[in-house]
Amino acid sequence: MNYYYGYPSASYAYPYWIGYADRSPSPDPADVTQFKHSASQFLVPTLEMYHLLNLLAHSPDLATEIKEAASKSDHKKVESLIRSSGFKTPVSVSYNPEGLQVTLSPLDSNACFAIRLSLCW
Repeated sequence: MNYYYGYPSASYAYPYWIGYADRSPSPDPADVTQFKHSASQFLVPTLEMYHLLNLLAHSPDLATEIKEAASKSDHKKVESLIRSSGFKTPVSVSYNPEGLQVTLSPLDSNACFAIRLSLCW
């Protein structure tokens, strides 16, 4: 299943479920075990992402540091600044002249989700 995201002017397919291709859903519609597990594992990363957004919205110094490091292509510093907001969840960071992308993946390999945040500079 592909999900389409426009960022900001380009559309492309991003198959979030590539890493989960070896899982097959239970054929029993009443079996929601995996679904519930994934939802419960999603809670902490969601709070971490909320905390990052709150910091960016209310801390101009942090936002400025991240943008300046990105403009200098200092990936280690950008990643370090993002992680310093308190992420325990695996996070990948990318950026381009149009904005910042942060993707969170589950710690638990049995959970099936990804959170992707895209912010324009």
